[in-house]
Amino acid sequence: KQTNKQAMLLRYQLFLAWGAFWVAVWSFLKQSQDEITQLLFVSSSGGVPKEVSLFWFIELFPLWLLVFLALYATVVIIYGVVTLKDVPEAAAEVERQIKLAKEDMKKRGVPIMD
Repeated sequence: KQTNKQAMLLRYQLFLAWGAFWVAVWSFLKQSQDEITQLLFVSSSGGVPKEVSLFWFIELFPLWLLVFLALYATVVIIYGVVTLKDVPEAAAEVERQIKLAKEDMKKRGVPIMD
């Protein structure tokens, strides 16, 4: 078995790193909104059409990120449930532990409904 010598980030560290990245992207987009609009939507006459606005993309960028994060989380959970495999050994172990716990509770005088 190979061991990975690289330092692994914890989940909260990954979350913070990606969060900082996307905040930086959003900040850049907000500061460069006019330049981006000029670059993408310059008409043949040299002006920017009045109806063109990146407001819905740039101003609501954090909301779009939350929506896509929610969709990603939903897909990952559904995929995990769909591909979940039965583990008979684990089920037998849980049953054995339940039986032992019930026996222990009976010894202590705790009423148990079977």
